[in-house]
Amino acid sequence: MSRFELCEMAGNCEAQMMPVAFQDELNAEREKLKGSKPGAQSGLEKTAAGEEKSGEQQGERSKAQQIVDQALADIKKELEERKAKNGSLSEKDAQEVLPKYFPKFEEAVKEADTAFDSTRKTAKAEMDKLKPDLEKVVKQMEPHAKKFEEAAKAVPEEKAEAVDEMLAELDDPKLSAKRRGEIKDALAAYPDLFDSYEAMNKIAKDNISLIEKVEGLKNGVQKATYDSFMSRQMYINALSAGGGDQQKLEGLAKEAQMLQLLLILGPDVHFQEPQQQEQKPARPKAIEI
Repeated sequence: MSRFELCEMAGNCEAQMMPVAFQDELNAEREKLKGSKPGAQSGLEKTAAGEEKSGEQQGERSKAQQIVDQALADIKKELEERKAKNGSLSEKDAQEVLPKYFPKFEEAVKEADTAFDSTRKTAKAEMDKLKPDLEKVVKQMEPHAKKFEEAAKAVPEEKAEAVDEMLAELDDPKLSAKRRGEIKDALAAYPDLFDSYEAMNKIAKDNISLIEKVEGLKNGVQKATYDSFMSRQMYINALSAGGGDQQKLEGLAKEAQMLQLLLILGPDVHFQEPQQQEQKPARPKAIEI
């Protein structure tokens, strides 16, 4: 596990992490949404490229993703046929083709939200069962995480990257004893940094089965959130390019931004007790947390 994940588990480091599988996609979507309105880019371009964009997500396709995939494939086919016949595509082509598929995008959004709600409830119930064991692990890690956090403050900014790289090497199970000793010597200038990190790593390895279960639950919720987010993004693109209802488009955009916020906050927010959660703005029932 990375030092950020170890410290986050112990609740001491300030790093906010999210599953790597979604980090790049979210960063791209966040930049796309930042300071822009839906449809600012050519909706026809986004819809025509939608099949390729949607297909970038790796792993098993959810039912909502499959609905979107099929709709995008059918749209692409119709647009390509029109282009072959007329030599080019215009906004009029999109406005004639896309409305036929609005119900499919609506279906994908509903399917994604149903799966999101089910996944979240199941994960919360499972997490509640694991909570006592997880709290024991966190309690074991806390003193080491505090020492690590204090030791890390002594690392000069210009050396932080090199130190991070050495700590990352310690996660490699194939790391030789010689190299481990070299890293320990190199980090000796920062008392407790090496020992506290190794102590947290040992606790994590001793409880790997529990940690993997927790990470699996969190990743499942994060993926379900991402599905709800992306199904709306695809629907927004189609509505924008196809001359759809502006009020519907704006409503979906607000929901997508709220889901994006949940992705940025990370899956832990779904497992907090109501009194632990900060007051949040109202949102559609389908994506309440």
